Amino acid sequence: MSTKNLKLIILAISTTLLMNACGLTPIKKEATRKKVHTKERVSIEEVRDAKPSKERNVKKAKEVIKTTVTNSKLIFASNRTGNLEIWLSDLDGENEVQLTTNDKYESHWPRVSPDRSKIIFYRAPKGTKENAYDQFSLWLLNLSDQSLKELIPHGAYGWNAQGVADWSPDGSNIVMAASENKDRWHLYITDANGKNPNRISKRESVYIDPSWSPDGSKIVFCAFPADYDGTNLNYLEIFTSDTDGSNEKRLTFDKLRDHNPYWSPNGQWIAFETEVQPLYWLLGKWALRITNVNSGKTAELLNDGHINSLPRWSPDSNQLYFHRLRFKEDKKLGLWRINYDGSNLVRIGGSDRYKDIQVDIF
Repeated sequence: MSTKNLKLIILAISTTLLMNACGLTPIKKEATRKKVHTKERVSIEEVRDAKPSKERNVKKAKEVIKTTVTNSKLIFASNRTGNLEIWLSDLDGENEVQLTTNDKYESHWPRVSPDRSKIIFYRAPKGTKENAYDQFSLWLLNLSDQSLKELIPHGAYGWNAQGVADWSPDGSNIVMAASENKDRWHLYITDANGKNPNRISKRESVYIDPSWSPDGSKIVFCAFPADYDGTNLNYLEIFTSDTDGSNEKRLTFDKLRDHNPYWSPNGQWIAFETEVQPLYWLLGKWALRITNVNSGKTAELLNDGHINSLPRWSPDSNQLYFHRLRFKEDKKLGLWRINYDGSNLVRIGGSDRYKDIQVDIF
């Protein structure tokens, strides 16, 4: 493969890996996928009901964090101060608290440790986009004293790009995707300090968007099918495997581009986003779907002709939080919530003056 083609492939993957928060993903001109076929569409009820087999605001932040022992919070990235920083709020978007403050960086992709004592997130130089994976470094914020520590610097381990880290359920490990100057991405598991990376993906493919099962025994992720040897991201499907990469199992078979799968805490469902109409406004229309882990059936949760991205389950598995952009209505991405049966779609705070993205439940 020529150096020119290699650079183009890495750029394409980096631009779209794990879905950039705005949904601004370039679409290949040859993409001809259609909308989800309604003839074979499974109802949400059928899927749902299947039986299961030191920084600013330190004092205020500490006071708010104490309440999370019994009350859940939202943590997310927002550029309301100019650059992207990490913020905390109530579930309704009220009582916002800024957790990071450094205008030399864009800080985003916050993920809370299971014991709620730490947050991992990515930083990149100010002005870079949320999908500039070749500029990322992984950081840790200790909530007890607001101290910061860089876990994986830019360029560490021979990686030319990295992204989308996620805690294991017991907090002892972190899974992430990274590229080693090749035309492929792989999944790696490190310890809780970002050390001792172990590649778990087995095939030479594009492996991205990993997260853990609630019992810590499996990883869910996106990858190309085993019989596809290209680089067109429209072929990304949802898979699971054991945490050592063995027993890889494909869950979706519809040749619709999927991203950001996330396992429900009760272990029954996996929610993810799917591009159901490419090329629309050059961004595509993205739907939220869920797959029942036991039956293997997949259904649409929210497909309303807009961008719906990065779903995260509530602790009781009854709701999903995500970010969303309505074409012709919104100027910026905002946070939303929907019930697991597709009812009660509600916007959470926000403003058209700034974007709130990449939510996690604290």
